[in-house]
Formats: sequence, structure tokens, C-alpha cells
Amino acid sequence: MKIIKAEILFYNTNVKSKFPLPSYLNQNNVFIKLTSNNGYIGYGEPSPYWKNNKKLINILKKILTQIKNINILKSQHFINKLLSSHSLYSNSAEFSMSIAAITQALIDILAKHNNLPLYKF
Repeated sequence: MKIIKAEILFYNTNVKSKFPLPSYLNQNNVFIKLTSNNGYIGYGEPSPYWKNNKKLINILKKILTQIKNINILKSQHFINKLLSSHSLYSNSAEFSMSIAAITQALIDILAKHNNLPLYKF
């Protein structure tokens, strides 16, 4: 089982209220979507309401170009390789959030592959 497609998605929350709300509630949230060769789709979210989306998106793009054709059942090796890399972004919050989102999406695919709800996987 391999990753054949990796995408960055955006969702605008547009929270509406009769009362004043903090500005961070009305912005684009970033998600990733990973698709496996057998049709399973996994979603991950770096962090809701993160203010520095530009840096986050650049890091996600860099990582997602490397994830295609990764064997999902052996993805921990890929994650460990990313964590041990000494890249420009490896000590940033955005890098940590990117790894978390990718891990979420991979676990989502594995749970679906095993026909289990995510909370039981």
C-alpha cells in the first residue's frame, strides 16, 4: 500500500456570530489529504488557526513531494528520517505541525485499511 497522491487543502471557517469574535476564527485552515493506491484517503490537520500559514505551507509542500510512493506500512521509517534531518525548518513549530498532520493522515489510512474507526486503531 503506497501513497499515490498528496494534496494541501484549505477550508475557510467563516464563523458568524452576533457577538465580536477573535479574528483568528475567520481564516483559512490548512489540511492535508493523502490517497493510497488502493483508494483509501487519509486527512491530517497541522494546527487550526495558525497565523504563519505561508511558512507552514512551504514546509508541507517540501515534505509532501517526498512522500509519494512511500509504503504506508513502513511509513515510520519515513517519519523518523524527517525527524532526524537537519533541515532549515526542523526546529520550527511549523515543521512539527507538518509531521503531526502527515502522521494523522497515515494513521487515518491505516485505520480505514483495517476497517476500524480511528479511535480504536
